[in-house]
Amino acid sequence: MHRTANGTRHSNDISVSAPGDAPRKVPLYLIAGVVAAEVARHKRALREIHVVGAAGHYYAVTTVVAGGDTDA
Repeated sequence: MHRTANGTRHSNDISVSAPGDAPRKVPLYLIAGVVAAEVARHKRALREIHVVGAAGHYYAVTTVVAGGDTDA
């Protein structure tokens, strides 16, 4: 059984970082859930989502919202 980034069983419970925090590092199979959570969270204010490879098989997911704020 796979668990999400915060150790829960449901992708709806994926934790996200607060503005100014380091990007959340997640395994490949969780990227879709993290992107979906960020889209639902920011809705029309969302401008960009960056997914960058990190150490091992993990990826850093960073979002950019309207107003130029970067949120990890």
